[in-house]
Order: sequence, then C-alpha cells, then structure tokens
Amino acid sequence: GENNFGLKTPFWSNKNLLCAWSSRLEYMFNHALFEGKEVVKVSNLASGGAASEVGKVVMEYRLFSEDVKKLLPHVVIWAHAANDSQERDKSAVEYNHLPGLVHASRNLRKCDKELPLVVMLDDWYGGDRYTDTLALSSMVYKVSSWYRLMGVSHYNVLKDKLNGNFDNDTLVTHLTGGIWNLHPGMGVHIGAAWTLFFNFLKAFTETCEDGSTLRYGTMGKDNNDAPHTKHLGSYQREETVASLNERWKRDSDTIKKECSERTEGPSEVCTYAWMVNPMTGITNTHHVDQMLKGVLVHNDGWKAAGKPVRQPRTGWYAQKAKAEFSLKIVASLETKYITLMTMKSYGPNFKDTNLRVVLRVASEAGGGEPKVSEHSISGFHEMPTSIHIPHKFELPGGGANKGDTILVGVTLVSGAYFKVNGIALCTF
Repeated sequence: GENNFGLKTPFWSNKNLLCAWSSRLEYMFNHALFEGKEVVKVSNLASGGAASEVGKVVMEYRLFSEDVKKLLPHVVIWAHAANDSQERDKSAVEYNHLPGLVHASRNLRKCDKELPLVVMLDDWYGGDRYTDTLALSSMVYKVSSWYRLMGVSHYNVLKDKLNGNFDNDTLVTHLTGGIWNLHPGMGVHIGAAWTLFFNFLKAFTETCEDGSTLRYGTMGKDNNDAPHTKHLGSYQREETVASLNERWKRDSDTIKKECSERTEGPSEVCTYAWMVNPMTGITNTHHVDQMLKGVLVHNDGWKAAGKPVRQPRTGWYAQKAKAEFSLKIVASLETKYITLMTMKSYGPNFKDTNLRVVLRVASEAGGGEPKVSEHSISGFHEMPTSIHIPHKFELPGGGANKGDTILVGVTLVSGAYFKVNGIALCTF
C-alpha cells in the first residue's frame, strides 16, 4: 500500500525512533490531523517485564517524568496483554490488576468527569493454545465493558491469518515482524498503531455526530444525584445489584467531597520513590546510584548494573550470597506503605532465591523502641518469562508520621542473585 504518512519501513531504526507502536501513533495523529505539528504527545510509560500490576503502581504513585507530571495524560492506553497472559492466577488479573490500573489511571484527574479517557488495547496474538488468547481477550472485554471503556483488539485483526497460516514462517514473520513468541516484533507494533489510529478516528467521528461515544455519562440523565460512571468500582464476585449501588454511591460521594475541598492540584503521595523506566528518567546505573545517594547507609554485595535496553537490564542487583543493604529515610509526609519492585524469573540464577525485608519506624518524638516488621520475597517462578512484581507491605505500627525515620534492611538469605527495579515509600 501507499505510505502517505512517510513512516519508516519495519526494519528501519534510528535510536528506536518511530519503533514502538506508541511513537508511531503519535506520528500518525500529528501528520494526519495537524499537518505535522507536534500537537499530540504519546509517552511510553511501560518498561520491560511489566504487567498490569506494575502499571497500577506507576499510575498510583505517578512515577512519571517531570514533563508528564506537569501535564497529566488526557488518554491512557493499557497494553499489558502479553505479560498479563503469563500470570498463573488469572482471577487476580481480572478482579485486581486490571481494575486497579483503570482506577489508578482515572484518578490521575479524579475531579474531571470526562478525563482521562482509558483505552484497552488487546495486542497479544497468542501462545501455543489459542484458548489462552481467548481467555485473556475475554477479560479485556469484560473489564472494558464494565467500565464503558474503549476496547481495541488488534488480535482480532490478526487472528485469522495467523491461526490459518501457523506453519507458514514467511507470512507469520511479515505479519508480526518476528517469530511467533510472547513479545511481538515490529510487524505487530506497526499493525497496533494503525488499529488504534483507525478506532480513534472512528470514535472521534461518532462523537461529533452524537456526542456520546467518548463520554463517561451517568446512570440517569434526569437524576443529578446519580453516581457518575467514572466512579464505578470494580466488579466483584457474587455482588448483588443492591450492594453495588450502595458502594458506588458511597465512593461517588467521597470523591465529590474530596474535589469540593481541593483548592489546588494533587499533592505528593510519596516520601521516596523511584523505578527504572525511561519515562522516569532512570535508565542507567548512574541514575540508580543517584536515587540511592543520601539514603543508602549500608551496602555489602549490591550494585547498580545492567544496560538500558540489552539484557540484563538496568537495576539494583545482589551479586553474592548473603548480600545486604540498608536505607535510612526521613518521612516528608505521612507514610504508611513500602512497595519493592523486584524481578521474578525462571532462570537458574533465580532458583531458590529469597529476600528478607526488615522494616523499622522510629518516632521523631523519641521514646520507646522502634516498631519493627519482617517480610519475605521470592525471586523464582516457573513461568517462561521474566517479569517485575510489586510487593506492597504496610509499615509497622500504622506507618510513619512526617519527620519519623524509616529504616529498610534487605538481605538475600537464599541464593546469590536478585534484582530490585524500584522502591516506593508512600501514603497509600
């Protein structure tokens, strides 16, 4: 076909420019609708080995670059299908991870009744069993339908040709840009960008005609007290219509109250937070060292290592048995939880690895012994992929008040290798 937008060919690369579907989508919007002017900015907030559970943390704690923080997204596009498909506990994906990410995304602009628009992109074209793909697609459909989100399935665009030509390596390579595996090649990135662009144009056209396609709306146009669709909570097992209505109204009233009392933009929610991600500006070992500077009070066997793109990727690594490190952080606001982002993998160096985390909170006012709690994190799983998992623990004694000291002690008690990809100490 004709290349009217001047997009580069699948195997062209210049520092990954116009490589991922997100960059291509930005290019399409600006060149098709705005004569090449930089009106639309599409930021890739994802990182390697990240599923919806990680995306939720990124949204909740706003682990963004400074320019994204200044102008929060108007649209959030979910595209964690490939890594979500590898989760053994599919009910956790359906009832916790996906709804949690939707809520966290909507809460970026909690007091805006229309924004952000949340879009779900099902771009996973499957594993060995097509029933696995259907199961994931079913979850995406149910969640997008429940929340009245725009759901886009690039899998539906590809499935007939891929399933019907599974044994044709040449055709599969042209369609996917690579071999048939968990993470697609350039072909799927190109196709996903076009599929998204088409669906956005279709929605824009329909919205201009009837004004409803991209709106959240309310349950009843004649009832101003009806709870807003944007405040709809996650669907739960065995919930009745009556209990849903009660929960929905309660959540809606809480948000209305918060928004009526808010006089300025959202405040900070974390005392200390970082995660390796291009959009946070933390991509190499120097950046990790900078984030630990001033709070790392003891280190034996841990090191910032890895590369931004090539494996192993940038992170904070234990490189010997019994490796340990300690952090000392003064709470800048009420801090109740710590989240450690760590890698789980099937590789032999992750087998039987276990991390011990000891948390202490010392009151600024003094008096009494510090409150202490202890937790454990495993680094191994049998799924044939490496993913980052957020582990969220409540700080002992109900958390730290502003000015209290938080001590975090981490020891590799089993194995000789481990990766930490981020740490966050936050209000919720």
